[in-house]
Amino acid sequence: MNDLHNPEQAPVRPPQATAQSHLLYRLTGVLLFAWSGVVAASLAWSVYHEQAEARVIGRREANGRVEADRALLLWATSQGGVYVPVTAKTAPNPYLAHLPEREVTTPSGRRLTLMNPAQMAREFNAYTAGDERVQSRLTSLRPLRPENGPDDWERAALARLRAGAAEVDEVTRGAAGARFRLMRPLVSEAACRPCHAGPGWHEGDLLGGISVSLPMAPLEAISRRHDAALAVGHAGLWLAGVVGIGAGRRKIAREIGQRWAMETDLHLRTADLRHLFDHAPVSLWREDFSAVKRRIDTLRAAGVTDFRSYLTGHPEVVHECAALVRVVDVNDAALALHRATSRKELLTGLVRTFTDSSYAAFREELIAASMGETEIATEAEVRTLDGEERHVRVTAFIDPESPEWTRTYVAIVDLTEHNQMEETIRAALRDKEALVREVHHRVKNNFQVIVSLLRLQSRHLDDPRLKAAFQESVNRIHTMAMVHERLYGDANLTTLEGGEYLRAIVADLKRLFGPTRVTVSVEADPTPLAVDTAIPCGLIVNELVSNAFKHAFPDGGGGTIRVALRRQEGDDGIRRVRLTVSDDGAGIDPALSLDPVEGVGLRLVATLAENQLGGTMEVHPHNPTSFTIGFTLPSGAPPHGST
Repeated sequence: MNDLHNPEQAPVRPPQATAQSHLLYRLTGVLLFAWSGVVAASLAWSVYHEQAEARVIGRREANGRVEADRALLLWATSQGGVYVPVTAKTAPNPYLAHLPEREVTTPSGRRLTLMNPAQMAREFNAYTAGDERVQSRLTSLRPLRPENGPDDWERAALARLRAGAAEVDEVTRGAAGARFRLMRPLVSEAACRPCHAGPGWHEGDLLGGISVSLPMAPLEAISRRHDAALAVGHAGLWLAGVVGIGAGRRKIAREIGQRWAMETDLHLRTADLRHLFDHAPVSLWREDFSAVKRRIDTLRAAGVTDFRSYLTGHPEVVHECAALVRVVDVNDAALALHRATSRKELLTGLVRTFTDSSYAAFREELIAASMGETEIATEAEVRTLDGEERHVRVTAFIDPESPEWTRTYVAIVDLTEHNQMEETIRAALRDKEALVREVHHRVKNNFQVIVSLLRLQSRHLDDPRLKAAFQESVNRIHTMAMVHERLYGDANLTTLEGGEYLRAIVADLKRLFGPTRVTVSVEADPTPLAVDTAIPCGLIVNELVSNAFKHAFPDGGGGTIRVALRRQEGDDGIRRVRLTVSDDGAGIDPALSLDPVEGVGLRLVATLAENQLGGTMEVHPHNPTSFTIGFTLPSGAPPHGST
């Protein structure tokens, strides 16, 4: 099937694909035209913005010069003018002849003349007249000095200022090139009265204006460079867009050719999926739950919030919802499970296959769906069309992309034979468990018979040493019997809890030795022990605790015997155990050889530690006296905390 759908093998183009290609060519032309218009408009706007920016810069520079002139005028006005030496270039101002102090002579005989603010500004502007960059002057429609009269542009600007304009600016072009011109108003103030007072003069009147002129050539040169860069950038952008449009057209043309191949492939895959659906080994149902959702929404709008309580108390609503489910399709496995001869028999609805158990499971599906769950698994009994009940696992999946629950898929697995097989296995396990319990019970009883025979035999002995030997044998056999007794009474027939087992052994030994001043304690980590490990550990504790009772506290002295069972999980995954029996008694006689260990009991301990447990034994003779057996649990031992 993959060979049929290889996109490299383009199928024959259908007529609709050819029509789409022609439409694509026309749309490409329109897009190219539109793209060119957008780039051209962007370039025009950018050029306009650059030119406007040059004018903004010129206005900013001209305003700076105006503010400098105004500052000079305000300072000179606040001082009432400035006295300067009388020279050929700076003669006394004839327009100030009415002032008695127009001229003064210093004590040294030097003549000084008063220069008013306007004259200072004029002299300053004349001094800087050689600077072609920025030029400024004071002008008025009624100048005191004829040379301060306005030119044509200034006359028009003053007229606009008189009409109320805050300032006037314009780019003028002439033989000297383009210049930016700006005029700001010059208003009369109280300090201006000595020079300008006359008929009709009022404070706040418009006296004239500060006129500033600067060349635009430097700014326009910068603007032209920016315009060139913008043109190059927009040309590159336009070219990139054309290339992109061309690439997009080729891609879309290729996709048009591939699309019909994909549609053909989709048709074939749909057929494959239909085949998989029909012949899947699991019973598959496609159902429409939209009517069920509307019913649930109605209940929620009526105030129902706890759907579990409501549906449990209203089983008729569950039956109603089951009848609202519309079966859209089923597969062959569904027909076989329900023994239907055609799909039509199952498409009539769910009610024909439901039992009381089915309604209970369907109620759980409704509760889960009302809580927003989309995948729900239950088990129930369903009825075949010929009346047989089958135990099944039902998994319902509500498509999350179907908010109205119109696409709900249900998979049903028949568990009837599986459950029967499980029941057979459980029955076999129950029989095996009973047999193992019986074995443990019989072994324990046989040990009890041996103990009884030994005790009976010891009654006829007069030698105390023989009686003690018989009693030690009885204790050892009782220790082994205790393992089987505990396993017989435990739910787990293979392991027992080590701490509880050792506590039981110690308790029996305390009863055997009677009331003493000796205290015995057992500290144990949760350690499950198998039978092959529990019996050697029990015998070791029996021997060592018995020896401590008999020899560690002579003359009825008191003390403490401690039994510790510690478990350690290694990084290598090996479970290690340390079994320690210690006492604070008299200690071991230094003359006693411990290697090889003397005495039957201690030899037995060493043998059990090395041969039965595969471990090692460490002996500390005094302060305190201790025997420590270290060994590892078998790899099949239960994990920590399990019994």
